[in-house]
Amino acid sequence: MPKKKTATSAKKTSSESKSINKTAFVLELPADMSAKEVIEKGKEAGIRLTDRYVYSIRSKAKVRGGAPARRGRPKGSGKALGTISRGDGAASGALESRFFDVALDLGLSKAEALLASLRSRVRQAIG
Repeated sequence: MPKKKTATSAKKTSSESKSINKTAFVLELPADMSAKEVIEKGKEAGIRLTDRYVYSIRSKAKVRGGAPARRGRPKGSGKALGTISRGDGAASGALESRFFDVALDLGLSKAEALLASLRSRVRQAIG
């Protein structure tokens, strides 16, 4: 009669499978290695792979440039977004640069119309 798996052994195998990153494993191997060889190497390392999965990982890596994609915002994307100037002009320079870029993207006539609309709203709010 075969032994039943205990709860601790089930937990151990699930935690072990989580620690193995299949994508990183496939990308670490040479690109000229065949999918069958990658699958065999994976079996030796205790990773179950299919040839379709290997091809999928490699094709996505080619599109991305070989490295796994980073999740989340790009580095430095949150800087100078509406920050209040400290008085030394550091933040205002970045905001002015963004303003010029937006004005050029919109077109000068559209940007001037939007500024005129903003001026009239401010005058109404003040007066």
